Amino acid sequence: MERLKTLCRAGVLWLVAGGALLTVQCLSLKAEEAVSVVPAWQRFRAEHLTSEQAGRLLISELNCQSCHGSYAGLTVQPRQAPILTAAAQRLNPAHVRQFLQNPQQVKPGTVMPRLHTAASDPAVLDALTAFLTAGGGWRAMAISADAVRRGEDLFHRVGCAACHGDQRSAEVIDALRRGLAPPADEEDEDDPDAVAKSAKTAATQSDFLMPLGRLEEKYSLAGLMQFLREPHLVRPGGRMPSLNLSPEESRDVASYLLRKVQVEANIEYEYFEGSWDKLPDFSALKAVSKGTTTDFSAGIGARQNDFALRFLGYVQIPRAGEYRVHVTSDDGSRVLIGEREVVNNDGIHPPVGRSGTVQLTAGSHALVVEYFEQGGGEELSVEIEGPGLSRQPLSALTTLTREAR
Repeated sequence: MERLKTLCRAGVLWLVAGGALLTVQCLSLKAEEAVSVVPAWQRFRAEHLTSEQAGRLLISELNCQSCHGSYAGLTVQPRQAPILTAAAQRLNPAHVRQFLQNPQQVKPGTVMPRLHTAASDPAVLDALTAFLTAGGGWRAMAISADAVRRGEDLFHRVGCAACHGDQRSAEVIDALRRGLAPPADEEDEDDPDAVAKSAKTAATQSDFLMPLGRLEEKYSLAGLMQFLREPHLVRPGGRMPSLNLSPEESRDVASYLLRKVQVEANIEYEYFEGSWDKLPDFSALKAVSKGTTTDFSAGIGARQNDFALRFLGYVQIPRAGEYRVHVTSDDGSRVLIGEREVVNNDGIHPPVGRSGTVQLTAGSHALVVEYFEQGGGEELSVEIEGPGLSRQPLSALTTLTREAR
């Protein structure tokens, strides 16, 4: 944007297209002010575009025609804005309100203009937010630590980092480049030097990256999963490519991007130690420990081998119909809803996925998830989909008590 800033400081940006002269008065830009990130401009600004070429590119990328229409002699491909259908299911109403009030502050680099009426009138903000999120049931979902670990690897392997930058610390990036084992993970929120480390990381990467923003304040897990699988259904004019992610991969990448989400514990668990080659009779065992958690995760175990877990809770079904439950585990697992076994994935095996269907009425149903690990790797994920419900972690619909909170 340096060239654009220079032109703006001069006072006038001349955009010549098809014999028509468009004069755009620009206010001086302070160095610290947020500016829109226009991918095509950033990509081609080094090509020494003429003023006419630059203007044509910017009018297209900023979608000026959506408000001003086309005019004689100008043929510019319009850029379609994001689709707001089903926004209520994927977006946090608090985020929507904040974004409408100040788009650049919430998402640095966005080309969404600031609506001064909305910014200055709380009633306008409330009305727009209510309309856009009507009928939604957004709430923060628990994020699986296992999925976050897998998602971090996928994010930096399938191409996400090429546009959004390496999200790991500068020390990890340097170690990986030198072929060394990366240093132990650090919790940024407990690290007083986290901001400095983040700046150092950014300095080692390309000067043009699309900022991710604070996704944990924007998306539901299910909404981000769906976007990652089919980005053009939401943003037909966007440049986010389809990465051909499987449902499991989209869940893991979304979990990594939403790793800072914090929710209250909503699942009870019992932890057992012993060696089995199939799921034990939990009623005949004495638990080593008990507690509450936010996800059906194998990582709760104090050991890496020879342990078992039983999770207890209630699944809150929003609408009557047929639901499909998906389980991936290493080693054995099974899921019971009510008194019915929905999925049986028992035995010693590497990560294996199995699914089962069940007819459920709307309301609360007792839920049990059983799991054991003998040796080798350990993994457990449980997901559900059904009428009006996209595939998402079962923990998102689980509560500690029969009454939904």
